[in-house]
Amino acid sequence: HAVELLTRIDTSHDSKLTRLSQHDVVHVDAYGDQRVVRASKLVRAEANGADRWVVMFDGASTSPVSPTIRPLRSCRIGQVLTDHARDVIVAELLFDRPLERGETMLLEYEISDMPTGANEPEYTFSRLFRLPVRQYVVELEFDPACPPEQVESFVGDSSGQDVQAAKPLSLDRHARTHAVTLDFGMGVFGVRWQPSRSALLDGR
Repeated sequence: HAVELLTRIDTSHDSKLTRLSQHDVVHVDAYGDQRVVRASKLVRAEANGADRWVVMFDGASTSPVSPTIRPLRSCRIGQVLTDHARDVIVAELLFDRPLERGETMLLEYEISDMPTGANEPEYTFSRLFRLPVRQYVVELEFDPACPPEQVESFVGDSSGQDVQAAKPLSLDRHARTHAVTLDFGMGVFGVRWQPSRSALLDGR
C-alpha cells in the first residue's frame, strides 16, 4: 500500500546502500503507549552519490497529529508525504553530503507522536524491511513502576501477518528488553506487549 507514495519520492538511492545495522530504542510509558523512538542506522555506499534514506510507517489516518521526526546525526528532513487513504507516511532523510563508494555513515533520528497503523494492534512496534539488513536490534524501555504483563517479538510478511511463532522476551530489573535478528528482509520484524493491568485500571 506504500507503493504509490514511493513512486513520488526518490528511492533510487536505496540500491546504492547496504544496511549494515539498525537499532531502535522505543520508550513506552506506564499505560503501554509509545512516547519516543530513537533510531540509528549504519549504512555503506555501494556506489558514488548516495545522499538520502527513505523511512516509512503506518498510521497516517489514525493519529490526530502527524509524527515529529527530529534528525540527530548526519541527516536532515527532506520530503514528507502522507497518504491518509492508505494509512502510510513516507519521509526522506537527506545526508549531510553524498557518500563515496565504500564509505559508511551513521544516521540517527528521533520520532515522537508515533502513530499506530489501522491494521496494527495497539501496543506494537514493528519495522517493514523492503531490503535486507545485516543486523536489526529493537530495544524497549518500559516504566519500571508499571512493567508490562508480557512482551514478545514476532516476524511477519509484508502484509504484517505472522509467519512464525512469536518469541517471549524477558525484562531486566530496569524494565528493559530487546530483540535481535540477523540478515533479515524482506518482511516485518517487531515486538508487542500487554500493558500493566493495574496501570490501565488506575489511570484510565
